[in-house]
Amino acid sequence: MATMQCYFRSGAHDQFAGINAHNYGSSHSNQRIENWWSFLRRNRSSWWINFFKDQVEIGNIDTSNELQMECLWYCFSDLLQHDFDEVKDHWNSHYVRRSRFDTVACRPDELYHLPVNHGGSEFLQNVSIEQINDMQEFCEEPESNMYQEYFEYARSQTDFIKPSNWEKALQLYTHLVTVANNGVDV
Repeated sequence: MATMQCYFRSGAHDQFAGINAHNYGSSHSNQRIENWWSFLRRNRSSWWINFFKDQVEIGNIDTSNELQMECLWYCFSDLLQHDFDEVKDHWNSHYVRRSRFDTVACRPDELYHLPVNHGGSEFLQNVSIEQINDMQEFCEEPESNMYQEYFEYARSQTDFIKPSNWEKALQLYTHLVTVANNGVDV
């Protein structure tokens, strides 16, 4: 990511051009991101971590079983993404108070989208299609996943819809693992 960031800003004419587009720093300089990780953990991810640990403990999930891991991904990934997006949106819209450490009082989304309104500068850099194509080879989508294709097919042959909550996702997971393990015709 650092290399791509530097490459995409190689044509800029400001202090963040080229190799200056990315900066490695020590962890004590990362208090804001550490605060974000703490917020995420408290507000959502700990619930999911505990949920999946409980499923392992009661024997519903075997983390060494590739089929089960792929089925978990199929059944829960959209729910997890939606849940984490809600936490992100909440975080980015909360009000940050001014502090004695260079903090601007406003919302993170405002700082990102309207930096000039808060004394910041806009360092947006246009990126050419050629630059995107150059970097695309480093971000290739993985080959199609036969498990995910199978689970989609198996789900589509039943009354199950893509789950909208953890309970329905767990029901779908249990059904799909049973079908896959028993070779039951869907």
